[in-house]
Amino acid sequence: MKNTHLALIFALGISPCFAAELESSNIKGLPFSYMDVEKNCVAERNGQQSVAIECKGAQMRSVNRSCSGYISGGLESAKLNCGGALWVLNQKCRIHMLDAQQGEISCTI
Repeated sequence: MKNTHLALIFALGISPCFAAELESSNIKGLPFSYMDVEKNCVAERNGQQSVAIECKGAQMRSVNRSCSGYISGGLESAKLNCGGALWVLNQKCRIHMLDAQQGEISCTI
């Protein structure tokens, strides 16, 4: 399995060291990485069109306060909305609703 992952990383033209660095590097000016957002935050529907972002861990508290979501159509149209210094998450992260009540956050690097 590990060899398969390494082969994929090399096939994509990414060195293993660089891939690990992307996963663990903090977002500029913030005490966490995109990977931390994915691992520690979930989306929970709290109204007809509103979605709350809930994160565990003290360093993720600013995401709880500055981010929310909204559903403009069906569940596939859930959008992440972060303000202030966290606006960078809007560009790299998306909400993927798993069912009518809960979703996950996915970030691309």
